[in-house]
Amino acid sequence: ARDNLAFGTGIHNCIGKALGVTQARVAVGAVFDRFPDLTVLDERPVWRKTMPNKRLDRLRVTPGTESR
Repeated sequence: ARDNLAFGTGIHNCIGKALGVTQARVAVGAVFDRFPDLTVLDERPVWRKTMPNKRLDRLRVTPGTESR
């Protein structure tokens, strides 16, 4: 979502935003390359509400039928 505030906005934009976004893309891509049949088991993720942000607390997944 491009409208989130995880890296700030405007003059408060995080200097490490580009690096964080790139790392996330590489990591998520590597997980799906390694486990192409990855399946989410939870109907809804469990979020932990912390100030000033919320974060993912639990999201159960299974690698699927095959893994390399």
